[in-house]
Amino acid sequence: MNKLNFKLLSFNYKNVIKNKVLLSVTITFLLMSTFLEIASFFNYYFNSNIYVNNINDLFNKIFFFKKIFDMLMLSVIVIYLTSLCFYIDKKQGKINLELKGGISLFQIYLQRIIIIASIILTIILFLLASQSLLTLTINEYFLETRLKVINFMYFYFLLAIMIFSITFFFIMMFNSKVVLTVVGFISCLIPLSSTLSSLRYNDCINLYRHGSSTTTFQKWNYFNKNLKSDKYFNEFLPNFEKVYKNKGTLDKYQWAYGNYWYVINNLTDDDKKIYGDNFINFIKDMDKLFNDNYQLFNNPDSNGFKLEDSFVYNYRKGYTSYKTLKQNLIYNIINKIIGLSKNDEYYNFLNILKDYSNYFLEYLEKSPLSIAYNFNKSFISISVEDGYFDETFKNYKTSDQYDFYFFLSSIAYDICNWQNNTRVNYEKNIEIDLSPEQSLIDSLKINANSNPFNQLAQLQFGNYFSKNSLYYYNSLSGGVFYNTFESPTIPLEFIYFKSNQQNNQPPRLDDLEEVNVSFTNYYVLYFSYLIIFMVVAGLSYIKYRKVVLRHEVK
Repeated sequence: MNKLNFKLLSFNYKNVIKNKVLLSVTITFLLMSTFLEIASFFNYYFNSNIYVNNINDLFNKIFFFKKIFDMLMLSVIVIYLTSLCFYIDKKQGKINLELKGGISLFQIYLQRIIIIASIILTIILFLLASQSLLTLTINEYFLETRLKVINFMYFYFLLAIMIFSITFFFIMMFNSKVVLTVVGFISCLIPLSSTLSSLRYNDCINLYRHGSSTTTFQKWNYFNKNLKSDKYFNEFLPNFEKVYKNKGTLDKYQWAYGNYWYVINNLTDDDKKIYGDNFINFIKDMDKLFNDNYQLFNNPDSNGFKLEDSFVYNYRKGYTSYKTLKQNLIYNIINKIIGLSKNDEYYNFLNILKDYSNYFLEYLEKSPLSIAYNFNKSFISISVEDGYFDETFKNYKTSDQYDFYFFLSSIAYDICNWQNNTRVNYEKNIEIDLSPEQSLIDSLKINANSNPFNQLAQLQFGNYFSKNSLYYYNSLSGGVFYNTFESPTIPLEFIYFKSNQQNNQPPRLDDLEEVNVSFTNYYVLYFSYLIIFMVVAGLSYIKYRKVVLRHEVK
């Protein structure tokens, strides 16, 4: 094979990039795509008073249309470039002139591939660089958004190869009108794959429903595992399970309202014994810490705290602003306690609580099993009216102290409440629908490996989301997709929990086992499509060689 003629390559390249139609379409594409990304970030720039549940809505909606716009425009550019380099050049006799000039057919083909590849690669890399940099302008809390933008870019490369292969194939087989009609139709279907993906719509919704508690169980399991390894608080949950069952009168229920002043000072020794000596001593130590350092916390007052100053009083599920979320109040309280505490026995326990409190507001907003902050606080007013909080208001000199105790109680309450409800349902022979049936998993695996629209939708999400099934649940389940226009796509991987209880007993936290289901592998899927369409392009070259030699060489 002769060496590549770089002068001819440079000449042809300049002619292509000077094409006014190509230039105008490309500039329009780059500007509009960048504008749509900036517009989608609007809530992230001006987010102080936006509710947490709504903060991603604008991004999801605009990004959905941005994806379609980007894929359509990139497809148009690839189709135009392919037609320009192979169909129009052949029609205008340029390829015939190059053949007569001693340029081999393979070199002619290779030069045009290099021209198309370099232009498309430049466009994609420009988008990847500019739009990746734009993601740095939003808060790091929105990591999921950043990665969604960046991971989608990898689909551009595959899309360009797919559209080129399809266009080149049809150029060799049919006339230009048929090519534009067929390829145009296909290029419209690919961007809509995330909407057309779900042939098993109800099954996907059922799957995501089972994933609704995944992160909650992960959070609880991690907390439970760490507690079991703590020397002083390994009986924290077992003891609180006894406390939960020892409801009786309202005075025995003050723990659930974070009213530990009443628990310590008014309950009988027998009632306090259930909590365990280590926990009672911990509360007493915390009382002293807050009393000595109350001025370092929020809303300090030597005469006592006001309930309306507390996070517990002001929190309303579904009405939490991003500003409140960003403050991460409980986490900061515990972090301050760790810095002030001088008792090494509590260091590990406090750090376990600190880990649990991180992203705690997300847990409150999204977990279907988080009820303490919604259920218990409605009964606080009754306890206040009945006088249970009279001394508490006087002796807690900062609202942070009460918020810390309520947070502590909420962990035990949510876990014990779930276990109790599960037990009650089990005793009533009510089905405990903890995990999806294996038949559902198997049928979705078949669909995931045979439905091209679902596969293309999976590839658009990128490999990051194969390890983040929560994204699929938050974005595509339980009616949320009506706000994002996405259809419930079968994920690459999915995490759920099942009970490994073997003794015909109701599921408990200790019995839960995490299950990771792999529906398909991202890299296998990506490179399978890549190889298939590269083979199509290779076969099209064979046809191209026959067509050119038959019609152009005289």
